[in-house]
Amino acid sequence: FAPYDASPTSDPGYALYNYQLIAEGGHTRELTERFTGSVRGYVSLYRYFDQINDGSNDLFVDYGDAATFGGEVRGRYEVLDEGRLGISGGVEVNYNKTESRAFIESDEANGVTVPVDFSNQGVYTEVDTKLSDWLGASAGARFDRTWVIENGTRLSPRAALFLTKDQKAGLKLLYAEGFRNPSMFEGFFDDGRDFAANTDISPEVIRSFEAVAWLKLGGLSARISGFNWDARDVIEQRPFTNEAMLEVLQFQNIGRYVTRGVEAEASYRDSRGWYGFGGVSFNSVGTEVIDDMGNTELVFGKVFDAPKITAAGGVSTPKLFGYAHLGLEGQYISRR
Repeated sequence: FAPYDASPTSDPGYALYNYQLIAEGGHTRELTERFTGSVRGYVSLYRYFDQINDGSNDLFVDYGDAATFGGEVRGRYEVLDEGRLGISGGVEVNYNKTESRAFIESDEANGVTVPVDFSNQGVYTEVDTKLSDWLGASAGARFDRTWVIENGTRLSPRAALFLTKDQKAGLKLLYAEGFRNPSMFEGFFDDGRDFAANTDISPEVIRSFEAVAWLKLGGLSARISGFNWDARDVIEQRPFTNEAMLEVLQFQNIGRYVTRGVEAEASYRDSRGWYGFGGVSFNSVGTEVIDDMGNTELVFGKVFDAPKITAAGGVSTPKLFGYAHLGLEGQYISRR
């Protein structure tokens, strides 16, 4: 395996290393009988490094460095007691300092350096209510802004309806919208050789619907759900012809994937300590295809690496001789 013009006869032709350090801390306190507040801070330091040996007398190397410093303040106010009405909200801000460098090891001065510094700001709120002993609901939205990304201002709503019977059975109806911003290296990385930047890249977006029914009866817990996920502007690495009329690689918003399916799982534990579990998922994944007339059609069943059936099951014994449990698990993935 020798990507990016590496020589397959070199040892190694291509080497890749990732390093990351994450630190996070937070605190939550009940400030009054009805209001709870929390704060959180985090730091992430990341480095990407690869070496490409193309058979010449020199190595081509890439560095990608990213440092993130962020914080969040959030709170929840109980407007009506016993969970009948509550309001949550918060603000999150982070600052990011990134830089990519690509160069021949003996000629770093003539390499390509791309620094990108930016900040993300997000504000969100949610209202939750318990309308009766068996009916509850919630609705909220989050507003995010990233000025360095095209279409980086996003509003993501979500809503849920909950029905339950004596905490033994229930039904959940869920709706949500979300997004993923491209990383700075997906949008701005340019090594002057194999990759071209795409400063017009946009976030990936997804819209999801899900219905979940669950049951608890003695030692038995069971759940079945149906879902529809529609992901658009999915970022994929594709060939691209640059200004010098050379074919290179570039990350682009070109993909749409729709996943529809049903998932069921159950577990059981008896009084002796025996435990068993199992689950199965039936999925159909579709993507947009353009026919000879230029018409776009959503076609299912022809997406690479998308199995139609996945399943897992297992059993665990009670504690044997008072020291240890013995367990066995099996998994199944259909043809993909």
